[in-house]
Amino acid sequence: NSDWQVPSGGYNGGQADNGTPAAITMTNSTGGVFESDTVEHTGGYGIEFEGPGISGGATPYLAQFRDGLITDTGAGGIRVGGMGVCTGTGTHTDANVPQHIYIGNNLITGGSRIFAVGFAILVGDAHNVLVEHNEISDFYNTGVGVGFNWGYLCNYAHDDVVQYNLIHDLGQGVTEDMGGVYFLSGVNSGNAALNNKIYNIEQTPGTYGAWGLYSDAGATGVLFQNNLVYRTTDASLHLNSQAGSPPSPTPPPNRFVNNILAYGAMGAMDRHNDTNFLAIEFQHNVFYYDKASIQYGYWYCEGKPTCTNYFAFNDNLYYNKNVTGGETT
Repeated sequence: NSDWQVPSGGYNGGQADNGTPAAITMTNSTGGVFESDTVEHTGGYGIEFEGPGISGGATPYLAQFRDGLITDTGAGGIRVGGMGVCTGTGTHTDANVPQHIYIGNNLITGGSRIFAVGFAILVGDAHNVLVEHNEISDFYNTGVGVGFNWGYLCNYAHDDVVQYNLIHDLGQGVTEDMGGVYFLSGVNSGNAALNNKIYNIEQTPGTYGAWGLYSDAGATGVLFQNNLVYRTTDASLHLNSQAGSPPSPTPPPNRFVNNILAYGAMGAMDRHNDTNFLAIEFQHNVFYYDKASIQYGYWYCEGKPTCTNYFAFNDNLYYNKNVTGGETT
């Protein structure tokens, strides 16, 4: 039963409605464990973890929220860190952002009731965060978001793993530009979305952007593997590359391996912005679709007739439900 009064000058919502507070704030938590707790009826986020804690002060995690319930929140559910700080006072480093945090086996449902863009779980500029075995539903935007700075650089979201989660019934026609699992993690390693089940993602009618898997503006080196995605009102997955030249050395591609992607209402896959390096690899995926075009967006490679140096498809199966008997390639 917490509240948050909008300031007299008003409130400008933004990505994840990150400008809202949390009912519970843990700062530099070391060895803190929330187990079988309920956080409900909050004006903003439910609980947040800020600061790095004492490195090595507790193993294997400095803070945990597990086996709990978060429901009826004004904005998002759980927040770990926030937007990247690139210059000036408080510039982020690998050492001073939240790290080594566990979020597992929770029910996170019925959120973003006042501030509709709140994420169920926001892992911002934070690393070594494990999000697993949660059921996430009934939010009006993204399920799990990782990273919080656009572009290749100034992003310390690495070794963040989202696995074995059930994520469903998001968006519900209220907002747009969202994902079941979303990475805005820059050039980093160790990031992955594994073995998640994602379905019923719905954007505002007439807009864009209800995807199951979503890598955004500069996120590279993310592994999306063994996920099941179905019934999204946009494509099953979205790849928004960062326009312009990448840093040196060239970053590794995002990899989609062994996923099942079905019933994207606008197609199986969407891509925005071109790159001049290998940014995406698809291998051993099943694309099950019933639309005229499996792909839409930027697949033309800066006008070049072939594109093997920009994205690669190997050993995937494409099944067109609208062809008698199905069509596979």
